[in-house]
Amino acid sequence: MPRFVAPYDVLDQRELGPDRFQLLAPLWYESAVLGGRVVKISKGFVYDRESIPRWLPWIYAWLAGTASRAGAVHDWLTQVHKVEDLPVERPMADAVYHEAAGVDGNGRFTRWVKWLGVRVGGMKSWRTGPERFQTHENDRRRKPRMAPDERRQVLDKLKRLRPPEAP
Repeated sequence: MPRFVAPYDVLDQRELGPDRFQLLAPLWYESAVLGGRVVKISKGFVYDRESIPRWLPWIYAWLAGTASRAGAVHDWLTQVHKVEDLPVERPMADAVYHEAAGVDGNGRFTRWVKWLGVRVGGMKSWRTGPERFQTHENDRRRKPRMAPDERRQVLDKLKRLRPPEAP
């Protein structure tokens, strides 16, 4: 079942400028489209949220901000082109966006309109995605993250391996 994975299910972001946002906390999404794999978006990821054209003011007013978490997931897939061991093609990334928009509470018609938008207008974003990933320095921020309980276990093991202090 698709879902945003707790405790990394809250969209915590700051605006860097017009249509540029940065995640202040990781965001994880488990996708049925990707076979249950988890899209793990790193803290610090810079993205444009949802690329709804401003020259369509009625559509922009209707759709802007209605699936912000889904927009972050789609932008990640558009820039990285893979999840774990799975190469992600553009139709898959767009299908994940449709799926995640539903998890964000969007109805069937709204999800379809958003999906149609990325299918019709998303080719340039797909082609330039890896370049944008590097331009925004996301590649420098991308580090494997451990879950808090895994980190605690590793730190406990390290403490046990330290030699006792000399008297």
